Amino acid sequence: MAVRPIHLTFFDHTAVEDCDARCNMAWAPKSAMDMIRAQLEQDFDGEVIVEYIDVAQPANQLLYGDLARRVETENLATPIITIDGVPKLSGNVEYRTIVEAIETYREVSRGRSV
Repeated sequence: MAVRPIHLTFFDHTAVEDCDARCNMAWAPKSAMDMIRAQLEQDFDGEVIVEYIDVAQPANQLLYGDLARRVETENLATPIITIDGVPKLSGNVEYRTIVEAIETYREVSRGRSV
């Protein structure tokens, strides 16, 4: 039986300086996302789909304008990471933390052991 892929979305706001996540770090969303995407595809054998959305980009304002405003006004740490649309992590998280969140989600939501 085919398993529906898990959608992992990274919502970033590149117009906002976020010291919790970025001060003194070389955060480069494109290169970081390429690395994370490739590693997750390898680790989960295609069971995880990774998407990166910069809510500060004009093309994303229609769909994600409310989130962009909340990041700005509430000083939310970015990136905000959702798993199948549910916010799970935010700010500067290590790769292992992302993997653990996916494994927990997979186990709980699908009744499977990892």
